[in-house]
Amino acid sequence: MELTPEVQINGIITLIATLLVFLFCFIVFKKAIKKRERILGVFSILLALVYSPWYPGVIGYIYWLLYNDLLGYEFYIFTGSIFMPISLILWLYIYFDTIFPELRNKVLIFNIIFGVVFELVVLYLLFLIPNSPIKPLLGEVDSSKLDYNWSVIPLIFTFYASIFVIITGIHFSIKALRTDIRSFQLKGRFLLTGFIAWTIVAIVDSLTLWNPVIIIFLRLGLLIASLCFYIGFILPSWIRKLFSIED
Repeated sequence: MELTPEVQINGIITLIATLLVFLFCFIVFKKAIKKRERILGVFSILLALVYSPWYPGVIGYIYWLLYNDLLGYEFYIFTGSIFMPISLILWLYIYFDTIFPELRNKVLIFNIIFGVVFELVVLYLLFLIPNSPIKPLLGEVDSSKLDYNWSVIPLIFTFYASIFVIITGIHFSIKALRTDIRSFQLKGRFLLTGFIAWTIVAIVDSLTLWNPVIIIFLRLGLLIASLCFYIGFILPSWIRKLFSIED
């Protein structure tokens, strides 16, 4: 089975971007262990899951390189959707534990229930009634392009999560911007950029049909968002030196 040059380029770029994100995650996780910071540890896991909708394409490309074959519909839909509720819950945990701890448990319980219902619907349609006439509501897969497009059911969750994330993310960033501490203000700028970039990429990618140029820009956009999240939470020493931050 041959893949077009455009698809192979997309596969290579997505693979490289994913490896870079994993590198960010490792650095954050290592720092979380060293400092024994729970929130930082949760963030390191969240950072890995931010790229999860693109995991099917990455794994599909590696599978093609190894076996010269393509993965099927169920793999793309299952792998692309299974981590979405987890990502949302992890972010809400970080946000509410930091900003509104008194509301954390209520919000988490509601979203855990909503996420479980979403996952059960996906699993039910994929594996228990695979020939159901409503199965196309999950999405369409084109394995030859290492890509898929969401349909009604995943899009509902995607828009719900995107709205939640952009509202809480902007508020989280603004809280940092409004402090008198320069390092917090710089973190806020990077976080705000990351949340806006992530939301734009998530929505456009959910609605856009396969186009190699657009997909490459979306992958790069998500990588930039991940880098902004990494800098916003960690503020590594090279950034501190670049912006002359000493506090």
